[in-house]
Amino acid sequence: MGRLEGKRAIVTGGGGNIGSTTSKLLATEGAKVLVADVVGPAAEACAEDIRRAGGVAVAYELDLAEEASIVGMMDTVQAEFGGLDILYNNAAATLIARVDDGGIEDMDLDIWNTTMAVNLTGAMIASKLAIPLMKASGGGSIVNTLSGGASSGTPRQSAYLVSKAGLLQLTRAIATQHGRDGIRCNAVGPGFTVSPDPNRQGAAKFADQLMKRNLIGRLGQPEDIANAVRFLVSDEASFITGQVLIVDGGASAHGGDVAPGPT
Repeated sequence: MGRLEGKRAIVTGGGGNIGSTTSKLLATEGAKVLVADVVGPAAEACAEDIRRAGGVAVAYELDLAEEASIVGMMDTVQAEFGGLDILYNNAAATLIARVDDGGIEDMDLDIWNTTMAVNLTGAMIASKLAIPLMKASGGGSIVNTLSGGASSGTPRQSAYLVSKAGLLQLTRAIATQHGRDGIRCNAVGPGFTVSPDPNRQGAAKFADQLMKRNLIGRLGQPEDIANAVRFLVSDEASFITGQVLIVDGGASAHGGDVAPGPT
């Protein structure tokens, strides 16, 4: 028996790096997983991997900028699994953030609006629709993916990080309003996480700098984030709500540019 045996979960951004790793981990713990992603084939590939391993999963092509698509996702999880216990709001407009999201003075309003629609409003609508399903099941757990940079200033990625800061307040609002309904809401704050995505390989040039800042001596892996999510949605975290679990190798634990070396 896994720690999530009989639970029904949605993972948005489930076809991506962190999302697919988390989807598969939740499934190994016994959860039935709806893998939702804007890239339908990626969602299906992850769901198929889960099924081949003996788990239960369905794929859903999700557009978080469209309310009807989110409604369809909730209808699907109800039809396929009979309810919902876990919602992991992981999807984000990350490609926009990496390529087009600049400073405030140069901000393109379409980029700002799209980023907010996907990262913040989409997560709010998904949570809004998930909460009644969780109430009907006697409770549940929502986890949101923030960003390690959401609490500090940055020369770029303004829209992305503002949306993630808003997601922190959404986390606290849900936790405050629905704790007595048996619904917990927490967040994970990943630092830089290694990805096979070629669109992120430009970040590799910052690897040395990132290694100097973190205290563990390695770069983050998607499994690090998945393990944190698994804990937060499990009964082991039943007394934890409204909190952020930072998973960044200790990079945010000190003020210097260079972490201390081995003693």
